[in-house]
Amino acid sequence: MDDDALARLFFEALQHLGAGASPAEIADRVRVLEIGLPAEEQFCAIANWLGRVRLIHKLDQFQTPSSSRDRWRVPDLLGIFEHRERDVPVLIEVKTSEDRTLSWRPDYLAAHQRYADAVNLPLLVAWRHHSFWALFEVRHFAKAKKNFNISFSTAMKQSLMGELLGVFSFSLRPGCGLHLRIKKLTPETDEGFHGLIEEAFWEKPNGDRVKNAPGVLPLFTCLDQEPVLTDEGTHVQQSFVIPHNHQAEFAHRALVTLLRLVTHGDEVRWPQILEEGRGVPTVPKGLRVAARQALDSGFLEYGIDYSPNSMPTFLRSP
Repeated sequence: MDDDALARLFFEALQHLGAGASPAEIADRVRVLEIGLPAEEQFCAIANWLGRVRLIHKLDQFQTPSSSRDRWRVPDLLGIFEHRERDVPVLIEVKTSEDRTLSWRPDYLAAHQRYADAVNLPLLVAWRHHSFWALFEVRHFAKAKKNFNISFSTAMKQSLMGELLGVFSFSLRPGCGLHLRIKKLTPETDEGFHGLIEEAFWEKPNGDRVKNAPGVLPLFTCLDQEPVLTDEGTHVQQSFVIPHNHQAEFAHRALVTLLRLVTHGDEVRWPQILEEGRGVPTVPKGLRVAARQALDSGFLEYGIDYSPNSMPTFLRSP
């Protein structure tokens, strides 16, 4: 983490705790913020890249008077999304957890709901479980013995990632692939050989070859491929083929994959991405347009849009 990001964390910790906080209290708060802030920024970036967000920003959580914290808790984000030709404002609390169940204390949930009721806005939870995101209404929490719980499978069934953000899943046709025909320039040794790529082409499952396949490369890059090497003596053909047992991919995960490929590493500086206003990595017109192009060129197997099992009242047609 760079010095500017660390300074922001200390400033937010002091805002929350007050100037009289002990060093240990400040350090604990900074650790909590360090976990949460990158998730908030990643969600904002993904929402921006998917193209349906009108506005999204963090809410200032410095509350006064201090006694108000016992009754109201300010969610992390305010988002305004385009949904069926109208703007829909929502409050979003961002959480990360690798557990299959997300658990909230009754007082924690109630304090968030009171704030949402006071400003008359829907309250949603954006939950990142490993690399998957679900976005759901707090009403889907179920009362357990002490806390309110929700499983990730339930969160996914009720997720609004498709309705609000435009998330979809996609798959390319099994058997399609990218092929490189390489001429050997030096004798082959245990360490390999130097070669010259003489031809690069895409191939459809039926064997049709095409030089250009608009939209296919970013989708192809995010899916599992089967490498195949064919030695032809003076040449080799290196192929990367979509296998028959491959799995589909979600658009929001694909965007993160593409970003990590262009930044050459797993550590993504989400604050910098947001501050620079960086566009969708390697997909200037957006991933949905790329999927349409792949469909037109005969490479897309399917694309699926998702709706929740029960549509929220605030999204139903007037």
